[in-house]
Amino acid sequence: MKTRFPAYVVLDIPQPIRSAVSNIRKRLRYPAASLPVEITIAGSSGVGPIPAGYSIPTLVRQLGPIVETHRAFRTRFSGIGSFRDTHNYYLSPEDRTPFDEMHQSVGQSVVGFSPIQWPYTPHCTLRTGNELDLEDKDFLNSLRVPTSAFTLDTLSIYQLDDASLQCDFIHQWQLVQ
Repeated sequence: MKTRFPAYVVLDIPQPIRSAVSNIRKRLRYPAASLPVEITIAGSSGVGPIPAGYSIPTLVRQLGPIVETHRAFRTRFSGIGSFRDTHNYYLSPEDRTPFDEMHQSVGQSVVGFSPIQWPYTPHCTLRTGNELDLEDKDFLNSLRVPTSAFTLDTLSIYQLDDASLQCDFIHQWQLVQ
């Protein structure tokens, strides 16, 4: 079995933070609001996505030993950011260190990631696309960031068809506490 679309390695955001982020996405009319609420480790920045046509059993076998070297960790969001010269808004984790460490070890694996032009920035996407209208800008400026601490204990692979926003779960690992 092979990936049909580019695939991404992500840390899944648990409840109740997941629902809070999902509600923000819906309020901002984000077209991809139904996508998993996560922080990407490989695919959107730093190292690019895993290309379509990659063997799923090989991918799981290649990433498994690397995942086993990382532990679950607690984090929280510290604020809202946006990428320079874009209308892409996101939640920033308070401490990026564990994300950087995981990104680096996954990126140095033998997995054949596609190239990407942006440096790694751990983030949870709130909205991408066109410029916000005044109402949405006011909402975002007055938004109370969900700051409760949460534990990231699952690493998943999803494949995504950018055109249709079809997102399919491929595999998940439970990180050791």
